[in-house]
Amino acid sequence: MLVVSVINNKGGVGKTTTAINLASGLQVLYKKKALVIDIDPQGNAAMGLGLDPYNVDTFPYTVADVLCNRVSIQDAVYKGKYCDILVNNMYSYDKVSSLKDNGLLDKILDRDKPKYDFVIIDTPPSIDFFTTNAIVAAGVLLIVTEFSSYSMQGVRVLLNLLENWQATNSAAVRKKFADVPKPVLFTMVQSGARITKAVSGTIDDNSPTGFVLNMRVPRTIKVIENGYEGVPSVFKANNPAGKAYKELCEAFYFAEKTGVLTGKNYYSKVKKR
Repeated sequence: MLVVSVINNKGGVGKTTTAINLASGLQVLYKKKALVIDIDPQGNAAMGLGLDPYNVDTFPYTVADVLCNRVSIQDAVYKGKYCDILVNNMYSYDKVSSLKDNGLLDKILDRDKPKYDFVIIDTPPSIDFFTTNAIVAAGVLLIVTEFSSYSMQGVRVLLNLLENWQATNSAAVRKKFADVPKPVLFTMVQSGARITKAVSGTIDDNSPTGFVLNMRVPRTIKVIENGYEGVPSVFKANNPAGKAYKELCEAFYFAEKTGVLTGKNYYSKVKKR
């Protein structure tokens, strides 16, 4: 099982869209069992799949109930049309307010051993209890960021924040964080813009992780339209972003199969459970 945590402390960069497209594409196109764990209390992953995370009849349990040990992952999972999902909503804040363990989700995954090839974790735009649990659980930290002249500076700041955070944790957590691949996926790319050409010439050589993925997700209104429809873009032939997400699925499919994730002139071994 490969756990991929989709992160950025900045909102609106396409984390949720990436998480649901990656999980859905892997399950439907590549026949891999995939679970989305929405650890973001905004609950947008469920909405992007056409589901209401506040519907207690459909979702009697959320990720907060799992973190509080009220129920197992298997008992809280909803089996969706495109992939399985463990939902979240804003009520989670009250439920987990007393919890402090950054490794709680990691321990629960080891305890419950859910039978999936992939677990994709969608995170909030902050470095808080939810995000740090996703980081500790991850075999890959997929950094999603918009393609702009400020992108690499934002990624540097994010990694600096994470370095400062992990320095306060145990030696085991520090080692795991250091060893986990941190590839960068660019989204919202305006292919015809002059700034895109200017940025493109230098951005790959200046990645603070040294690891930029080959595919780039173009900016298109169709991603938003697909979200309202509850259908991932990876299944939409008329959505140019869908092609990039198919390429992303292919990269992770082979990463799970071979243990190696490749990018631009770079590769890294992934950590499977």
